[in-house]
Amino acid sequence: MPDRPTLPPQLRDALAAEPAAEQAELERVWDLLDAAAPDAGTPSSDAWDRLSRRLATPSPEAPPLRRVTRPARPQAPDRRTARQPRPLRLVTRALAVAAALVVVGVVAWWVRPVTVTASPGAQVAVALPDGSEATLNSGTTLTYRRGFDRLPFVDADRRSVALAGEAFFAVEPGARPFVVETHNAEVTVLGTRFNVRARQGHGEDATQVAVSEGRVRVATGAGAVVLTAGESSAVPAGALAPTAPSAVPAEAVDAWRAGGFAVRNLPLPAVLAEVERRWDVRVALRGTSPPDARVTLYLAAPDGPEDVLRDLAGGRDLRYRPTSDGFEVFPAAP
Repeated sequence: MPDRPTLPPQLRDALAAEPAAEQAELERVWDLLDAAAPDAGTPSSDAWDRLSRRLATPSPEAPPLRRVTRPARPQAPDRRTARQPRPLRLVTRALAVAAALVVVGVVAWWVRPVTVTASPGAQVAVALPDGSEATLNSGTTLTYRRGFDRLPFVDADRRSVALAGEAFFAVEPGARPFVVETHNAEVTVLGTRFNVRARQGHGEDATQVAVSEGRVRVATGAGAVVLTAGESSAVPAGALAPTAPSAVPAEAVDAWRAGGFAVRNLPLPAVLAEVERRWDVRVALRGTSPPDARVTLYLAAPDGPEDVLRDLAGGRDLRYRPTSDGFEVFPAAP
């Protein structure tokens, strides 16, 4: 079978404007038509020219062929145009998270109690948030809320401190009560200067309060007493109420602040522990002391731990001797 002539230029140009897929489909149809037509011989060039003119000039009976184009589909509005660009959104979120973390961190820092400790052999002066002052004796820890606030810029209902050890307080007057909390008592200040001792161990487990100026209220769950200048009271371990007020020499209230040494009604091991804290030395007790032995002692200006031990030995039938790291106290030979 002779080869089919190529498409006329007009038809080829018309197909060139169509998409590639439609061009391939129309050419396939052309091939099918060519295969189905009887072989009438190769058309002359005049026949091809007439066919070309028919394609270029439509008959009057048929409307002219028009290329139908589909109307453009309206595009949905891009939602992203109404939002921030992705990098900017990420930065904004990161800043928001960072700001939240900063707020949480500030609150956590604010509500964490402030803790001040005086190490053995040292005394520490503390300026409290309300202008009051506390002086910590050796081996003492004082804890209080920052700013005496419950939350940042939210006042607590009272100015409270927790004491483990011994401290002297000079309290500024204020609308909120000032309270010193110990392991077994609560001391409420009524505008005053006073000393609180609240140590545990070595046979000592009491809270002792002595007033230098003004008044304080010493309370437990079952009772309370009010002390004035020159008075003291104690809350022994397991006691339901404080002891009745008793007189205390003014110079003994805070003798330790002036370089003195004063203890009231303490067991011997507790006195030796006080010597250890005061001068940061080791004092070992050999043997035993009577379980009911109590010591009340006042020295205005001891030169060192040996002055205290010498006084104890003279009145308690004890002996002491220096060691490589401190002192050793033991009963006198019978």
